Amino acid sequence: MKNDVLVNETICPCGSKLLFVSCCYPFLNNEKWPSTPEALMRSRYCAFVFLQVDYLLETTHPKTKKFYSDAAIRNWAEQLKWVDLTIHEAKESTVKFNARYIDEKGILQEHKEFSTFEKANSKWYFLDGVDWD
Repeated sequence: MKNDVLVNETICPCGSKLLFVSCCYPFLNNEKWPSTPEALMRSRYCAFVFLQVDYLLETTHPKTKKFYSDAAIRNWAEQLKWVDLTIHEAKESTVKFNARYIDEKGILQEHKEFSTFEKANSKWYFLDGVDWD
């Protein structure tokens, strides 16, 4: 995350088509907090891409955070090469998306999720997600 070229000249992996420096980097660098569930979802995808497990846990709702393990998230994310994120629908407190990745065997996989977000202390947090087809 400290590589200036990566930060300043790379298109954000979240699929926004914006530069990383003006899209998800400020969130991952704790400069500001995402103001919508969609922005939070995009930044969480980038956190997987860049193995920012602390950010993933920090942006998980306090009432569901206990169900997530730093080690389990890190182990899963380290084995994958993230390809892209597509947001299909973003509503007031939900985001329907798919994220494609190459697994540890080199096979392209697709994770489809309907995520729910909830505010706590005026900030949006990831609450939970379910698979969709």
